[in-house]
Amino acid sequence: MMRVLLAAAAWLFGCAGALAQQTGPIYCNRSAAFTAIVANTTLVTHLQNQEVYICGFIIFANAAAAPALVSGTGTTCATTPTTLAGVFTLPIATQVTDSASPWRGIIALAGQDVCINTAASISGVLYYAQQ
Repeated sequence: MMRVLLAAAAWLFGCAGALAQQTGPIYCNRSAAFTAIVANTTLVTHLQNQEVYICGFIIFANAAAAPALVSGTGTTCATTPTTLAGVFTLPIATQVTDSASPWRGIIALAGQDVCINTAASISGVLYYAQQ
């Protein structure tokens, strides 16, 4: 009987550790499109206790622009902003593309929105998962 109890306890503790680990890839199943925005804009509003995993993006410059993807809190991520992908210097009518279906490392922590900062007209799409 003692062996059965010990085996059951070992199984329970072994499973508890595995539940906390990420298993397999994270695939993005959501997108946020934006068209001709000319000011800092929130693309993804956080859901409580969920992180935002960014798989990719396409940013097209309608005018010469220097957009940046950031995460943070408050209006358009202005409170505690964190740069997710550096500032892109784009001449007019050019684009930057980074896309793949699985997540590869860009993440906004739980409780933070994802925003794009710009002072010139840009359009595009952000691919993400939220969990």
